[in-house]
Amino acid sequence: MNTADGLGSPWWRRGDRREFLPAGGSLPQRLAAVVENMVFLLRVNLEQLEELRGPARRIVVAGGLSRNAALCQRLADGLQRRIHRLDGGEATIVGMWRRVSGSNAPGPGYLTLEPDPAPALERRYSQWRRQMPPVPPGQ
Repeated sequence: MNTADGLGSPWWRRGDRREFLPAGGSLPQRLAAVVENMVFLLRVNLEQLEELRGPARRIVVAGGLSRNAALCQRLADGLQRRIHRLDGGEATIVGMWRRVSGSNAPGPGYLTLEPDPAPALERRYSQWRRQMPPVPPGQ
C-alpha cells in the first residue's frame, strides 16, 4: 500500500503522510505499489459506478499512461475485465471528432487486453480494501 499521493476518488482526501506499507522495499517494489494503488482506486470507482448503473459494457483506456502495456495488463488483471486500449491515438481528438462528425474517427483502432487470473493481486486488493476507510455515502 502506498500513501504517497493521498486518496483520489471516491474519497478525495490528501494522504496523512508519505510512506509505503509495509515500510521499506526496493525501488521496483515501491513502483509496483504505486501502480497497484492506481489499479485498486480504479477498481473501487468501477465498483461504485456499477452499483449505481449496472455492469460496464466496455472499458476503454487512452492517454499517456495507457501507452504502458504492462500497466494496462495489470489493470485488466486487477479488474478481471477486458480492457480496450486506444492504439496510438490521442483520446481528446478522437472524442472531438466523434462529437463533431457524429461518427467514429478514422485511424487508430483498439488493442484488446484480456485479464489473466491474478490470485495474488486479488489477495492484495482484499488486504488494501480492508485497510481503506468506508466509501463516503453518495459517492
